[in-house]
Amino acid sequence: MKIGFTIRQAAAKDAHKICELLYAIADVHAKLRPDLFKPSASKYSIEELREKFLREDERVFVCVDPNDEVVGYVFCAVIEKEENNVRTKVKTLYVDDLCVDENYRGQGIATELMNKALFFAKEVGCYNFTLNVWVGNTAAERFYEKFGLRAQCTHLEMIL
Repeated sequence: MKIGFTIRQAAAKDAHKICELLYAIADVHAKLRPDLFKPSASKYSIEELREKFLREDERVFVCVDPNDEVVGYVFCAVIEKEENNVRTKVKTLYVDDLCVDENYRGQGIATELMNKALFFAKEVGCYNFTLNVWVGNTAAERFYEKFGLRAQCTHLEMIL
């Protein structure tokens, strides 16, 4: 990662830039699956992001440049599944979203954001670390595989 760049927890002032990056992610998904995703959309409003930053069971970490401008983020959610007849109790860190501004890709920022999320997962006592990646997003698939993630299950569909 470039010198002078840091990873920190997101603050209210970061919501606008994160929202811009969410639009970029929406466009990636819309190109992959236009039947499911709308282009030029954000899954969270500015206010929803600010509320998300305050939740106890979630963390949003950002990578900022030397001017404290957001160049990437990772959304993390701690999910606790209670034991039942067939499953054990499991505490999981789910990476809901990861994005690096296209002008800063290839500089190790995504790796540092993932490392921060992984450190947080261990810090709060998670058993595992999960995320979803859409089939066809080959760059993301390769990145996550290099990071050590492997398929846990396969979600299948049939379009009717």
